[in-house]
Order: sequence, then structure tokens, then C-alpha cells
Amino acid sequence: MQKPSVRVMSECEFERLALFGIKRHVTHLAVYRNVNFTFSAEFGHYAELPYRALFPRSVDDETAPGAQSGEFTSVPVGRACREQPDRLPMEMREIMSKIAILTDSSCDIPQEMAEKYGIDIMSFHILLDDVDYIERESCTNTEFYDKMRAAKGVPSTAAITPIQFCEKYCQYVDEGYTDVIHVPINKSGSSTYNNALMAQGMLREERPEHHLKIHLLDPHTYSMVFGWYLCEMARKLKNGAEISHVIHEFETQMDCMEIVLGPYSLKQMKKSGRISAAAAVMGELMGIRPIITLIDGKTRVEAKVRGDDKVVPAMVELCKQRCEGVEDFDYMIGHTNIPQAADLEKACRKAFGKPPLLVFELGGVVSANTGPDTVALVYTGHPRG
Repeated sequence: MQKPSVRVMSECEFERLALFGIKRHVTHLAVYRNVNFTFSAEFGHYAELPYRALFPRSVDDETAPGAQSGEFTSVPVGRACREQPDRLPMEMREIMSKIAILTDSSCDIPQEMAEKYGIDIMSFHILLDDVDYIERESCTNTEFYDKMRAAKGVPSTAAITPIQFCEKYCQYVDEGYTDVIHVPINKSGSSTYNNALMAQGMLREERPEHHLKIHLLDPHTYSMVFGWYLCEMARKLKNGAEISHVIHEFETQMDCMEIVLGPYSLKQMKKSGRISAAAAVMGELMGIRPIITLIDGKTRVEAKVRGDDKVVPAMVELCKQRCEGVEDFDYMIGHTNIPQAADLEKACRKAFGKPPLLVFELGGVVSANTGPDTVALVYTGHPRG
């Protein structure tokens, strides 16, 4: 069946569509700059460009290719999207670009935010004392913290496989998506990113005629450090922003983000290699707590304090030093449901003179590495280039 065309036209011309049997295809009518815009739900992808957009003709349109009739000139939709996107009504842009945003459970985006912004989240499996937990499904974050505290061993995580990613990509192809922005866990901390690359090759075998554009981005970090800005990306896309623009903004923002961690127990830190076994033993015996930065996926012990009451002040002071002179400074607080989270928020409000963007729980994958008794201060630092 021939697919219906996309047109911009006057109200009279819209009424005359019925004479040609086209009006039955029209599923939407919107007013845009005093002209009516109609399109069919069957309108396809960028790759399918037999469509033409009819614009009010101007002097610049005289040489435009395609049929010209009356006050309108016909321009291929693909060309219109590339060369004259500002002249396309927002509804047309949304139909032409059906965009998915995909991430994994290391993002720590609260479920209500994920649903609000339409973000797909694939879950990691976490093994603890021979029990396999699926993050965000098997138990709540608080329940998982309690399980870690009571466990004999420490948790381990399994990367999302190429097959799982390929199945997800195939789903997007079958549902008519043109683009997917895929932001997995920090590349240097997991094989998940490389598995997503492998899945792209598998997709070409499973759907050889597909036209899905996969924008695979490495956030170089974890948790809501990138999760918050994925939500911002989704919000801007819904408001008509271009993919290239939001990707550039996201990558620029990630180049500024830093984390200060304050762990109150060191068992998981020792297992993950973020501190040495000797330092962990001495820390537990003498009550010494490391103040750790996590920047570009790399951890570093910046200071050591003695006593739990010294942790929050040291975290705030380090953040103040590192963000001095930063414009548009913002911060967030992550925690594992311990009392020190409220202490950190109170200290930050006083030090920075503003509330946090968000106070959030560290998810299973993140807390499996930081431990079940940790607070995190996430903030905008200086660009690293």
C-alpha cells in the first residue's frame, strides 16, 4: 500500500483532500504558523524518503527540486529535515525521529523519573552468598543494603550480555525507532560497553535491513552522576532539541562531573580494589575513614580522617576546594539509607547556600562496590577536556 504523504497546506486545501480520497489517512491536524499541518501515523523513518513536505513558497524556493503548485513548493522530507529543520512543525520532527534512551541499572534513576521521561533501564544481576539478585526487581535498595551487611561474602556483578543488548535493539527496530541513545555503565569498570558494541554487529545479522542509528556513549562514571543528565536529555528531546545537540551537552557535562565518597565500612572497598587490604584492616581497627574521589571512572584516596564524625566535614571541604570558581555549580547527594545522609545534606546546604538537585539512593551495582554504609557527594567541577 502506498504510504500517505506529509503536507503543509491551507485549510481550504485540507478540506479538498477528501476529493482525492486522502483525508481518511489523516490522523492529526495541528496549527503551525497559521497553516495546518497533517500527517499519517504510518509515516516512516529517515531512510524512507519518498515523502515530500509542502512549504509556502518564497523567493528562495523557486529553485527547489520537485513539483511546484500555486503558493506551495514541494521539497523532499529528508532534505527539509537536513536543510530547513526550523520550518518543519514540531509534530513532523517527532514523527520523523522516534528516539529511545537506553541505559542500565547502574544509573540509579528512580523509577518514577524513568517512567516520566520514558527511559529504558536494563537490570544487572548481582550474586551475593550464592543468591542471584536482579537489580530493581528482586528487592529494594534498602533490602539489598541489609543483605550485604548480613552476608558472609561480598557481592559480585555480571555484565549485560551482547545477546541481551541485541534483543533490545531488535525490539527498537521492530517498533519503528529511528535512533537509540545508549548510555551504559562506565566503560572502564565493566565489559558492558564492549558487549553493546558486539550487539551492534549481531543486530546487522538479525535485522540486515534495519536503519536504527545507535548512539553509544561512555559516561565515564556511575549512578545519578549520569542518570540525572540522561533525564535532562530526554526532557530536551521531548521539547524538540536535536539529537546531536543533546549528546554534545551530555558529553560536555560528563567532562565536569566528580564524586566524593565517604565510606563508613571498608569490606566492599577492599574487595573492589579501591583501597588496599592492609588499609582496610587498619581503618577498621583504628576508625580511620578514607575520603575518596571518583573522577573519570578512577578512584583516589584524597584524605584520611579519624572518626565517623569527621567524614562529612572533610567531604564538603574537599568539594569546596575542587569546585571553587565553577559557574552553574550544582550538586546531588547519594546514600545507602544511613543517618549520615541527612548530616551531609545539612552541611552542603550551609556550605553552598542552595539545596541539592536530588537526594537519591545508591543502587545495587554501585553499593556492591562502595559498601552498604556510604554517602556520596556528586557535584559539578571544572572541565577536564
